[in-house]
Amino acid sequence: MNATNDNSEGSRLEDGVAGGIILIIASISFVLNGATTALMVRVKYLRNSFGFLCVSQGVADCGVLIIFALWCAPVTLSQSLLSTGVVGKKIGQLSLFFWFGGIYSTLLIGVNRFFAISFPVRYRKAFTDRNTIFLIILCWILATFHAILYFFDGCDFFYDPSTYVWQYDTTPCGNFASFYLDFCFGVASFAIIFIFNVLTAAKLHLSNKQQLASQVASQTASEIRDQEKRRKREIRFFVQACINGASFNIMLISFHLLSRYAWDKWSLFATTSLIWQLAHASNGIVFLVFNRDLRQLILQPKHICKAPERNVMNGTSHVNMPKKSVVSIRTIPVNNFLE
Repeated sequence: MNATNDNSEGSRLEDGVAGGIILIIASISFVLNGATTALMVRVKYLRNSFGFLCVSQGVADCGVLIIFALWCAPVTLSQSLLSTGVVGKKIGQLSLFFWFGGIYSTLLIGVNRFFAISFPVRYRKAFTDRNTIFLIILCWILATFHAILYFFDGCDFFYDPSTYVWQYDTTPCGNFASFYLDFCFGVASFAIIFIFNVLTAAKLHLSNKQQLASQVASQTASEIRDQEKRRKREIRFFVQACINGASFNIMLISFHLLSRYAWDKWSLFATTSLIWQLAHASNGIVFLVFNRDLRQLILQPKHICKAPERNVMNGTSHVNMPKKSVVSIRTIPVNNFLE
C-alpha cells in the first residue's frame, strides 16, 4: 500500500515538473516571440518582403507555443483524458497547421535571401509587398491542405500527457503521415533551404571580391557608406535565416530519429516535446540578437508609440542611413553583424 502511494506521489511529482517546464518555456517564449513579431512593423528596415515573411514565421511560432502553454501544460498537470479524445486530436491538428505554416515560411525566407543577395535588381521587382503577401497567403493555404488530412480516421496527432510526448496514431495512415508528410517532407524542405543557403554564401564570397575590385574613385564616401550598410544588413538577415533553418532541422532530426534511442520518459520528452518548444522559442531570441532596433524597442517601450516612417522604392522599404565620418571599404567586421 505504501509502495503504491509512493509511486503515485512520485508520478504526480514528475507530472508537475514536466508541466511546469512546458508552461514556463512556452509562456516566456510566446511573450518574447509575440512581442518581437508585433514590433517588426516598427522597424523601418524590416517593413519589406523579408520582414513580412518573418512575421509569418513568427505567427507560426506563436501558434505552436500557445498550444504548449494552454493545452500541453494543463493536461500534463491534470493528466486529463481529453488529450487523447476528439478535442485533443483537433488541437493536435491545429498544432500541425502552425508547424507546416512555419516550414513554408522558413522556406520562403531562404529563397528571399538568395534572390536579395544574388539578384538584387530582380529581387526588388519580384518581392514587392503585394507579391510577398500573396506568397504568404499561399503558404498558409498549403499548410491548411496539410492539416486537412488529419480529419480522416486513424490519421490523428495528439499529445499524450502520460509520456509528455506528441504522437501519431499507430495506424497505417498515422505511420504514413508521420514518416512521409512530417519527416520526409520536413527533410526535403530543409534540404532545399540548405541548398539555397549554400548558394547564397557562395554568392556572398564572390561578390565580396567583386565589390573590392569595382570600387572606384568616382564613388563618394556617402555612396560607399550606404552600400556597405545595405550589404551588412543583407548578410545579417542571411545569417539569421540560416540559424532559424538549422534550429528547425535539429528539431526534426531529434523528434524522428534521436527519440528512437531514448532510454526513459525524460529523455523521450527532451528529444521530442522539449526540443520542439525550443526550436520555436529560439526564433524570437535570434530576431532580437540580430536586430538592434528590436532590442531597443523592447528595452525602451516609449519609442513604440512613435509613428513609423516609410520610404518606398519599387515596392520595398528603405531606410536613410546615418552619416559617419570614417568609412571602411575593405572589411565588414563580424561583430558588426549584430548592430
